[in-house]
Amino acid sequence: MGRFAAHYKLSHRITVVNDDSLGKHYGLIGIPHVVLIDRAGRVRLIHSGSSAKQSQELKAMVEELMKAASD
Repeated sequence: MGRFAAHYKLSHRITVVNDDSLGKHYGLIGIPHVVLIDRAGRVRLIHSGSSAKQSQELKAMVEELMKAASD
């Protein structure tokens, strides 16, 4: 996983588990699966699959959280 992340220059956290506990906790039903957690540890957004709309929603939420962090 480390070589994969380095190759693709991924700087976000990546979690790998050997059982389905994380998937059950976050309602994992598909791949890719995105869970956006804010600095306070609150889940702000969950997406399964990939679409332009989901990408836009993720970008907007990240921008909103970054703006709030700088205020």
